[in-house]
Amino acid sequence: MIAAAYRVRIIQPDGSSEIKDLDHEPTLEEYYKWIGCEMIELIKSHNGMYEMVLDEEAKLKDPVPATNPVACDLAGTPHVGHFRIVGVVVAQAIGTLS
Repeated sequence: MIAAAYRVRIIQPDGSSEIKDLDHEPTLEEYYKWIGCEMIELIKSHNGMYEMVLDEEAKLKDPVPATNPVACDLAGTPHVGHFRIVGVVVAQAIGTLS
């Protein structure tokens, strides 16, 4: 079996996650589908190991999606307040986003 070219981890706010092994670079449409959004934001984890894709407009939604504690921990942000990360997040190894 050949290793996947791209591995992404889709992290839900409840802490559950799903790993997807892809033979292609994820498309914008795939990110939109996985996250449930129309505009994405890219951030790096605080340890520099992961790039994360999240909903740029999540905190403008009514109701605001639940805080994603796993993503907050990866990003080094608090679980409460303005800088918390909410909703579904896709994480992947650094250097695999273009």
